[in-house]
Amino acid sequence: MRKYLFITLLAVLSANIAKATVLFPFYSDISSDNKTIVRLVDEKNRFEQILKKGSLTWGTMSECISFMEDVLPEDVIKPHPNDKVMIYSSPFHTKEMDTLKSDNVLSVIYVINKGSYVEVYYTESNDVQQKNWEEEILKGKYSSIGDNN
Repeated sequence: MRKYLFITLLAVLSANIAKATVLFPFYSDISSDNKTIVRLVDEKNRFEQILKKGSLTWGTMSECISFMEDVLPEDVIKPHPNDKVMIYSSPFHTKEMDTLKSDNVLSVIYVINKGSYVEVYYTESNDVQQKNWEEEILKGKYSSIGDNN
């Protein structure tokens, strides 16, 4: 019994120290049919960066946003740049985002209204790669890749 209590306590403390919420389970809830678009693997440092894309598999964008607001923990950052884009992000390590070091890891979900359907992206990467992917996603670079529609 003590072993399980210790493991549980260690998990809670680790999550609290990292101040991070991995967003992939939430992404899977709203986009169960998705594909990996980009996968970058650094074997030396045993680090994988990933970009996944899918479509909203139920409801409308507003229903999706309402669901996410209900289920996401308070530590998730929720920028809402405009009526067609909602972004949910969680840093695994918090540090200044404008540096060139790439040890800040983020988990991010993008929900983008395309009119007749809603695209949903998930990324897990360092901060430098994340900035590149975010720019490309918001410009529509991956819209036609791996389309589920």
